[in-house]
Amino acid sequence: LVKAVQGAAAIGGRLSAEEEHEVPSSRGKFAGEDFEAAALKQVRAAVAESSGDQPLPEAFLRKCLVFQDWNIPTAITTARGFQRFRRGAGWPLRIPATDVAPALSTGMIWVLGRSPRAGVGGGDPPDVGGAAICAADGGGGDEPAACLVFNMARLDVDAGSIEDFQKMSMFLMERAVDRPEVQRGGIALVVDFRGVRLSRLLQLVGVEDMQRGVMLWKGAFPCRLRKIWLVCPPAGVQLITRAALQFLSSKVRKRVRLAAGEADLPELASDLAAFDLPEGLGGVGHYDWQAAVKRYLAESDCMDSGMRAGCHTRGAVTSKRPVASVKDKDDFASCRSGLWCCASRGYFAQAA
Repeated sequence: LVKAVQGAAAIGGRLSAEEEHEVPSSRGKFAGEDFEAAALKQVRAAVAESSGDQPLPEAFLRKCLVFQDWNIPTAITTARGFQRFRRGAGWPLRIPATDVAPALSTGMIWVLGRSPRAGVGGGDPPDVGGAAICAADGGGGDEPAACLVFNMARLDVDAGSIEDFQKMSMFLMERAVDRPEVQRGGIALVVDFRGVRLSRLLQLVGVEDMQRGVMLWKGAFPCRLRKIWLVCPPAGVQLITRAALQFLSSKVRKRVRLAAGEADLPELASDLAAFDLPEGLGGVGHYDWQAAVKRYLAESDCMDSGMRAGCHTRGAVTSKRPVASVKDKDDFASCRSGLWCCASRGYFAQAA
């Protein structure tokens, strides 16, 4: 429990630092359309010194800049932290679905789509690797643009180690931050403890797993936690949470909410009304996670068989899956190279 409190405090300290000390943007140092190119050039050059034979993709460096509101020094720090963690853990820079397929199939983590009743943006939510993910609004402010649900009772050690499940969570986060609005707006987390005994959880999760869980986030990934809901946590988890909250600023403390029982679920549903919550969380949606898993794996198969994603030319052979945010669905005319990946929106094209 002490180690868990220390880990939670470390994350809390990071969150508080981000909120209490606003990072100034570097935009004023550049003018006009050259700003993004100049900023990316600086970040690329700084990170290249420690990249070795695995340079970070430009698209990821841009995510770090957006995450840090285009402050170049702090974007460099985030990129280096990500690089350092992945190298130390022996994880690839971009996790393929096939690496985490057994953990994905358990349904321990869901990525929820935007509710059609939210009244923001209209139409169906875009796809990220086939899994519906929210585009709640244009991003920014304190409102999250994506929602992940951790179903703790589905943690099945027969499907993989704790590290495998942590790796799977970052696989989903990587796909989430492919979208610019998630880079700006961050995410909401719902951690559902129903059906979980703390003694069993502590048997499964070792100190090394806790430390890895902290380092996954602590300055090592370009995404903010905007809201955290704990659903029916065991008494021990509530104790850990109260201890960790002492290290947080008042602004960040307000983002951590507790649904102690079923009677509190309507409040959760109201707070996260932009997302298509399932009935079990106070919503009215129905989530077919297995269908989403199949699409994730289909994307990996597509990549392995010579298909690629990126900025495509007119006449490219596509799956023609409708995506509201891409205006010309047949030729990728509005796909902007380097900003996001066509495959993350459900499109694939034959390699040139």
